[in-house]
Amino acid sequence: MTTATETRFKSYVLRGILPDEDTLQLNIERGVLSQIHAGKIVEQQIFSFGETWIVKSLFENYPDYSPYEDI
Repeated sequence: MTTATETRFKSYVLRGILPDEDTLQLNIERGVLSQIHAGKIVEQQIFSFGETWIVKSLFENYPDYSPYEDI
């Protein structure tokens, strides 16, 4: 069973772009992307609703490209 928190937040590890210990967490409802290092937020970016879905698609398909149909 999926909880509301699991669907609201998505975590991504982008090897080769960020340090190995860093993760990106995307709050889909609010459009907030946070870079987390050692359990602390070091950077945040706010996206519009449409931009959030594009970023989500790019991260989910990383390191491959995102098909135009997904974006």
